[in-house]
Amino acid sequence: MSVQTKIRTFGGNVGIGTDDPGSYRLKVHGGGTRINTLVATSLKVGTSVNAQVPSGIIAMWAGVSVPSGWFLCDGSNGTPDLRDKFILGAGGGSVLDTAKLIALLYSRSGNVDWKRAISTYDYPFSTEEPPATALPIVTLTTTSGTGSHCTQAAVVTDTRNASKVTLFHKHLFPSVSIVDPELMYTVPPRVTAATGFDTFTHAFESYLGNRTSPLTEQMSFEAISRVLEYVPKAMKDPLDSKARTELAWADTLAGMCLANGGADLPHPLGEIIGGICPRIAHGETLAMVYPQFMIYRADTASEKFIALARHLDLDPHPQALVNRIIEFLKETELNKAVDRAEFTAAEKNEIEGHPLLEQLLPEQPELIKEIMHKSLIHL
Repeated sequence: MSVQTKIRTFGGNVGIGTDDPGSYRLKVHGGGTRINTLVATSLKVGTSVNAQVPSGIIAMWAGVSVPSGWFLCDGSNGTPDLRDKFILGAGGGSVLDTAKLIALLYSRSGNVDWKRAISTYDYPFSTEEPPATALPIVTLTTTSGTGSHCTQAAVVTDTRNASKVTLFHKHLFPSVSIVDPELMYTVPPRVTAATGFDTFTHAFESYLGNRTSPLTEQMSFEAISRVLEYVPKAMKDPLDSKARTELAWADTLAGMCLANGGADLPHPLGEIIGGICPRIAHGETLAMVYPQFMIYRADTASEKFIALARHLDLDPHPQALVNRIIEFLKETELNKAVDRAEFTAAEKNEIEGHPLLEQLLPEQPELIKEIMHKSLIHL
């Protein structure tokens, strides 16, 4: 069955092209579902959210092919009723997060009070009802992955303050998530590695937290096993359907773990780097900080390290797990992330002087600064 056939459930003939490695072009040819607006960039603080052409966002009308984006869809066959609309996000994590935030913050005026939104939607486990104007969300993920298709979180870039901000709300859980491994076939090896490692971090960090259950622990273990085995295989053979399927499942498992358990230190550290240096992929910023993080957590979470090491058939010792993850980073060339970043002296100073480093572990700020400092050293 073709990809086009699989997603015709939306009522239109949506074609997906992969002319360029790692890119996805979606084009609407008509049908019951009408695509009103398409946006092909990440959302940034200060921009508007509506069905018109928002300031600061590239918008294109239906029928124009673009790499990926979010769509305001009308499933009403022409009935002008907001209740018939939903947001379709198709792409990687940044696009899905954009679609989710647009759905949550949508209004007829298009105006967004970003200060209020950031301060209001700051707790991952809030049960607050969404705004009356919020729209349903459908996601079509093209990477494995960020887990955005099954979490209550979305990241927005604050360009003025060179930072990334995460918003949380139960409405950010998509109503429908479409996960098709065929859409990952043209993801380049480097992106496969970065997104695959992001999956690992979601499973691992949520496992280290204190909101785990026997169910989520097993989900984390299964996701981690799949990432370590199948990322190198997908990098070697992008058309390996078994590898792509296992990674898509790992991404989904890890996303659900993250939604329940939250992240640990590497995510805020990585977002500091990514906020200052947006050219660096999120998964690569995580790869930079992970060796030092693993060394630190091997002492503070030794029992969990040993349990995971046993699951992976390693020696039952924390250092065995540390070594396995460092080996994985080398195998996928993620250990070269710092070299590839080519940080300027000014960027390093800004990263190492970021005020958040004082807040992540208030009783040991120097430890956090040391982890960040060592993470930015060329290996």
